[in-house]
Amino acid sequence: MEAPCSSDRPVCCETSKFPYRPYVFEECLKEAMNEITLQPGMMLNKYTAGPRFDRNDKLIGLIVEMPTNQPLSASFKEMDVFYTHLEQFLSPLLRSAPFGLASGWFIGDFQFYSLQKGLYDGTLTSVGLSLLVAQFVILVTSRNIAIALFANLSVACVIFVTAASLVLLGWELNVLESVTISIAVGLAVDFTAHYAIAYIVAPSSGDRQQRVEFAASRMGAAISMAALTTFIAGAGLLPSNVLAYNHFGVFIMLVMAASWLYSNYFFLPVLSAIGPQGSCCDLRCSSSCCTGIATDSDEHTTIMTETSSVKVTCATPASSRAPMLSSVSSNATEIIERQTVI
Repeated sequence: MEAPCSSDRPVCCETSKFPYRPYVFEECLKEAMNEITLQPGMMLNKYTAGPRFDRNDKLIGLIVEMPTNQPLSASFKEMDVFYTHLEQFLSPLLRSAPFGLASGWFIGDFQFYSLQKGLYDGTLTSVGLSLLVAQFVILVTSRNIAIALFANLSVACVIFVTAASLVLLGWELNVLESVTISIAVGLAVDFTAHYAIAYIVAPSSGDRQQRVEFAASRMGAAISMAALTTFIAGAGLLPSNVLAYNHFGVFIMLVMAASWLYSNYFFLPVLSAIGPQGSCCDLRCSSSCCTGIATDSDEHTTIMTETSSVKVTCATPASSRAPMLSSVSSNATEIIERQTVI
């Protein structure tokens, strides 16, 4: 800007004084960038600090590069502290900057840190969403709020114990570890869900102890064999020289062991102590809103007429038992006669 003015340089010369007008600044900045690119050994690319222009040579951005005293590290904790400190320092400055700089942001050599943070946040999100889905599925299948909550608590404990065991084994969060922890919910919910449904369909609806005994006697052997065979399958991956297979085998063994222990020695004892009795916390509709459901409280009686191919079930008030008996008998006789004719 200190060069004498001429016909070739009418603007970017000594006649222009600071602060420059916008059109002078942009025109001279373009000339300066052209001169820089002509210098030997000067390579400009999209990562080089400096101004950025669009296809119409209009200034659209500026990259300012500066060194820091933070060495590049693969440690998530160190880089997270540095990134947080830098963001807290620059965010107020950018918010109070002039209009052209207020929408700026900062970048750096945070590629590996970004991967680590994405894996960390994604793992927590996936586990949380998986627990919500498991809660919904168990609630729909069992139709009991208390059992769904107890089952989800058991599954959450399995996930936490598995993750803590992996940390004690020296695992570090990576792509493989993130995927394995994300699928842990699907493996951990199996045994607990079986016990929950068995508890629901137990014939002794009013006694917790008898319902737990029914669930354990009907499902205990099958669940134990399923856990054992899956545990052995995971153990078969341990001799592998491929790290991914080895880690997956360890993960399968931990999930199966934790899931079996918590389903048998946590979930069932909780049901035995404070499990729902009768219709407590039940989402099933009552006899007044369900068709064909008979309950003692409404003084209904169930009349069943069964033939080799016809089974008729009727729920009627006590006041109309005699007419209904006659009606059902005549209808059943008519159905049997039609079948005989056919």
